[in-house]
Order: sequence, then C-alpha cells, then structure tokens
Amino acid sequence: MPRPDTATCGTYLKEYAGQHCFFMAGMGGNRVHAFPDRALVVVITTTNFKRREANALSDRLLVEQVLGG
Repeated sequence: MPRPDTATCGTYLKEYAGQHCFFMAGMGGNRVHAFPDRALVVVITTTNFKRREANALSDRLLVEQVLGG
C-alpha cells in the first residue's frame, strides 16, 4: 500500500497508468479515486471482502476499464 499522505490520514497518493491521483481505500477493494488532472472521480464498490486479491482486482479494474491503460 502506498505511504499515507501526512496532511490527511487515510488518503493515499499514487499513480495509475501515468495518472496521478488521491484515493482512499476500504475493505474488500472498495475505493474512491480523484484524478485532478482529468477532473475525474472514480468510485469502486465491491463485495470481495474475503478475497486476498481484492485490492489488486480494484487496481486492474481502474487501469483497464476506466483509464484505458
């Protein structure tokens, strides 16, 4: 998991497919991503609570289906 931003606990900074974003993550791969350069907010809700790869699945969904990378 990326290092938490020191200004806001629970918010992370990361790059997906060359796009910088802020995001917060919940259980089972649930996420809210904000991409300021694209004026884009992405909300991912899942029911993958008992799957080890839940966060990896959300990453893949974001990159392949939303960002087109």
